[in-house]
Amino acid sequence: MKASVIVSFYNNVAWLKLVLAGFSRQSEQDFEVIIADDGSRAEVVREVKGMCNDHIRHLWHEDLGWRKNSILNKAIRSSKADFLIFIDGDCIPHQHFVRDHLAAKKAGIVNAGRRVMLSLTLTEKLSAESILEGQLNQLLMPLFKATLRGEKVLLSKHFRLQKRGLRKLLRVKSGGLKGCNWSVLKQDIERINGFDERYQNPTIGEDDDLEYRFGLLGIAVIRLRFSGILYHCHHALLSRVQPENKRLFQSVKEQKEPFTPYGLEKTTA
Repeated sequence: MKASVIVSFYNNVAWLKLVLAGFSRQSEQDFEVIIADDGSRAEVVREVKGMCNDHIRHLWHEDLGWRKNSILNKAIRSSKADFLIFIDGDCIPHQHFVRDHLAAKKAGIVNAGRRVMLSLTLTEKLSAESILEGQLNQLLMPLFKATLRGEKVLLSKHFRLQKRGLRKLLRVKSGGLKGCNWSVLKQDIERINGFDERYQNPTIGEDDDLEYRFGLLGIAVIRLRFSGILYHCHHALLSRVQPENKRLFQSVKEQKEPFTPYGLEKTTA
């Protein structure tokens, strides 16, 4: 397979159906989807397993609180491809999402995508059936109207340029890694030993920490512009005020060590 798409997930089956509908109509079909489940309820697990097939797999661990980094590491170890694409379970891929990430595949590079923020109204209008019929290709006018109403939908991130040369010309080297949309060669994330599982709260540990440790090895984060598009379902965003995460991240920066001993392979007691 050309890519392993790792989808972080917890309990929201309705949105997962939208995500999988988006992947079912990709212009590039040579990839697998791994649903990295951070401890969903038993009835949810049964329903999700019913969605699995030869190209969609479900990985689960017990719900002991937020352990997203741990289940993502499990998914990395389970992945069959040498190229990994990470998204969140509330983000629906554009038709050319996988193709765009593969086009940017390169050793020593992390491809950082962004998301179009859907309003509550637009989110509620989505269904698996409408996505399969191409509804995401008809969002320009609804997004424009939402922008006029003052909603922060980030309309500019909806535009995709087909010419790779022009996208490359407009691409910039800054912007930062967002955990909901990024890709990397498996060999490069193995160099930092994956996600640091000491982070027990969302934010920082799933993106800022990775970007810092990649940077210590000279692995650059390159922003995908006008490609690799995701549509983010509306919900209240998590607070980035996480004192425990900030203290841990500060200690990581003080040590200046790219390889975490609390990642894919455990090297400490």
